[in-house]
Amino acid sequence: QYAVRNKKVRNLQILLKVKFLCSGTIEINNDTIKKIADELNVCSKTVESHLQRLVDDKWIGKRLATYYPRSFAYLEDIIKSPINMAVEVGENDLVNFKAFCVGAVIGNLVRSKATGKKKNSEVGLQKRGNTSTASLYSPVANSVIASVFDCSMYSASKYKNIARKHGYIKIRRNFEKTGLSKEHITLFRKYAHDASKCKFTKDQIVQRHPDLVKTQMCFKRRKKTIHIIRGYRGILFLAALFTARIVVS
Repeated sequence: QYAVRNKKVRNLQILLKVKFLCSGTIEINNDTIKKIADELNVCSKTVESHLQRLVDDKWIGKRLATYYPRSFAYLEDIIKSPINMAVEVGENDLVNFKAFCVGAVIGNLVRSKATGKKKNSEVGLQKRGNTSTASLYSPVANSVIASVFDCSMYSASKYKNIARKHGYIKIRRNFEKTGLSKEHITLFRKYAHDASKCKFTKDQIVQRHPDLVKTQMCFKRRKKTIHIIRGYRGILFLAALFTARIVVS
């Protein structure tokens, strides 16, 4: 959320890539920059400029040619954005990282709503702290997404579709039958609470509600220490995109 709102998605993307490449410190030369650029589908100049921004912002420390990415606990103090929920990310997610970030935040909104539904129905949370609610759809209005990311409704819709396109969420349209035929359209538009959200089907009027969204991501409760497991499992990463102390396994 912080990265998207503050236009630091690229910074965070490169920071995580550096974390994947090292266990604490790394010497970055032209070959390393080219490797990062090739794997993220960006140019070398982009990597160089954002590495310098990471150093300037103290997200990465530097001694001569040696770089050491800061822990998420350190970054949490800088951005002052605590969070208690984590989501898993792998190196492949870094290629379409903005879609991942948006999908994580929207997925956390879905998870929060779905968890509430589970509690109300006395189903409860899953065992061992896993709060995945991937099987449930919940309504998420574009206005909520716009509020979370501090963006326009147009951008909110665009963000949601980016996350859907790359498989981080699924979306279902949410229409309610009104029982009114087209002959009642004038009265409907005059007296309906929000007639602008109506749509005509073959023989009646239906009203559109916020899209139903289902997360395709795996969420877990945040622990004090979060492990980077290279290759298969990836990183357990936070929906707010910072706030975990990471230990390499």
